[in-house]
Amino acid sequence: MVTASSTVDGGWRGTIGGDGDSGTRSEAGGSVAGGVGGRWVGFSYEEVFCLKMFLENKQPQKLFLQGFGPPLLQKKSADVVRRLQMLPPHCQSKAHELPDSRIFLELQYESHPPHHIRLQQLVVPRIDYADTFSPVVKATTIRLVLSLAVTQQWPLRQLDIQNAFLHGDLQETVYLQQPPGFVDPAKPDHVCLLHKSLYGLKQAPRAWFHQLSTTLHKLGFQGSKTDPYLFVYSSGGTLLYMLVYVDDIVLTGNNPQVIDTVVQQLGHSFPVQDMGRLSYFLGVEVLQKGPDILLSQQKYILELLQKAGLTDSKPLSSPISTSANLALGDSPPFDNPARYRQVVGALQYATLSRPDISYAVNKVCQFMHFPTTNHWSTVKRILRYLKGTISYGLLVQQNSSPVLHAYADATFNTLTAFSDADWAGCPDDRRSTGGYAIYLETNLVSWSARKQKTVSRSSTESEYKALADVVVELTWLQTLLQELHVPIQTVPTLWCDNLGATYLSANPVFHARTKHVEVDFHFVREKVAKHQLSVQFISTDDQIADVFTKPLPSQRFLNLRSKLRVASRP
Repeated sequence: MVTASSTVDGGWRGTIGGDGDSGTRSEAGGSVAGGVGGRWVGFSYEEVFCLKMFLENKQPQKLFLQGFGPPLLQKKSADVVRRLQMLPPHCQSKAHELPDSRIFLELQYESHPPHHIRLQQLVVPRIDYADTFSPVVKATTIRLVLSLAVTQQWPLRQLDIQNAFLHGDLQETVYLQQPPGFVDPAKPDHVCLLHKSLYGLKQAPRAWFHQLSTTLHKLGFQGSKTDPYLFVYSSGGTLLYMLVYVDDIVLTGNNPQVIDTVVQQLGHSFPVQDMGRLSYFLGVEVLQKGPDILLSQQKYILELLQKAGLTDSKPLSSPISTSANLALGDSPPFDNPARYRQVVGALQYATLSRPDISYAVNKVCQFMHFPTTNHWSTVKRILRYLKGTISYGLLVQQNSSPVLHAYADATFNTLTAFSDADWAGCPDDRRSTGGYAIYLETNLVSWSARKQKTVSRSSTESEYKALADVVVELTWLQTLLQELHVPIQTVPTLWCDNLGATYLSANPVFHARTKHVEVDFHFVREKVAKHQLSVQFISTDDQIADVFTKPLPSQRFLNLRSKLRVASRP
């Protein structure tokens, strides 16, 4: 970030683009703020230095930038005119175009402003930074690694890097005004050139992660391609996994001595706080339940109930009523939409260990832009359900083997997936809701409840789209397991309760009935044809993914909740 500012007393409060006194040309550009904001982009060091001198001297003069020559007395493009808007008050400017398309600027102060001008740094997206960056491992990766660690009886170690962002080395040129109270009296108009990142800089997360990943690569870890914030160490029969969530780290593996060595070596590069056995990570308690572990968000849910004022509410047995028919404008508008968005946003994080509320939370999320009193009543019902099941969490069992199962509305004994869809369930746009649950043997590692992006003309089409969604997730999980050096001996099984979609995945003859289905979804057929996937039919009564697509009666909901491995604390 390169910025520049000026004050009326001639002081230079900012920076100029380039490499300082070396005079090296740079296209970094700068910023001048003085009552009117704007940006200098694409000017060299020497050119911005000339501007600095003009602002310091405050003498009426002409300032030539980007070359000399007779002006054409024409304005440049609208972009140049926009750049001129950043000049301080009482400063007139004219842009003159040269025959070779270069320009020069004519600047002149009319008078000095009578008061001091307060200045501030300007940070503009796509100019100062391309995008924001957050080194956050995926929730599915966390659950998968925990499942493997519990199954293999590996130790789970938790680390914390203190003041993580302060250890990143900046690649960009960033200047900082001398902080109040630490101004050099001999050089009060100078600025600081940052070498290390600071909290608050847009570049800080990326700089920190680059520093951490470089250190881990030196230790022999390899970054995952499917999840960049997962690192794997494999050498001489030793296998270690490291999960990175900004400055929180989980380390597990089959060799406790090597884990200790890695922690010690990390301590040579960063101030590492060894927190011992994994117990509390990202607001999730990791509780030992015999040989198994339970992921619980009891503390988080309790705080959410307190914020919503429902700590004394009466518990309910299900998160959403079977008679709930939420729609846009189905009741008077809710008088506090900001509160609605805050509570629903917090509920989204609660689904990290509570798959049983995924459908209900997805439903209320669809009305964030215009909530009604009926929608808020549904939100309160979810909270009342959580109050009655506040001690519940996601169970990760030890007696599990590395087999993937997926259920698109399905039972399991390997990598298994269940997939289901509620055809045209939304009364506003008649889109279907698709859901799936994926198990690594008996442990639930991935699930989803989401409204489909397009309208389906038949229940078979909506179910087939749900199949395609779960196959995408299955393919990603298979690749992730390969990077984790976990062999999958059997073909993943996908269970679906729609015969038409099941036949459609293997039968290429139904042309008249499937011409309108997008080509993207036909890769399911290709997976089946190559024997990389098995799609099987399952009865609706046994379909686990049913809980992600529609409201269910209490008894059936409780039955499916137990199959989701949602259990009570020990």
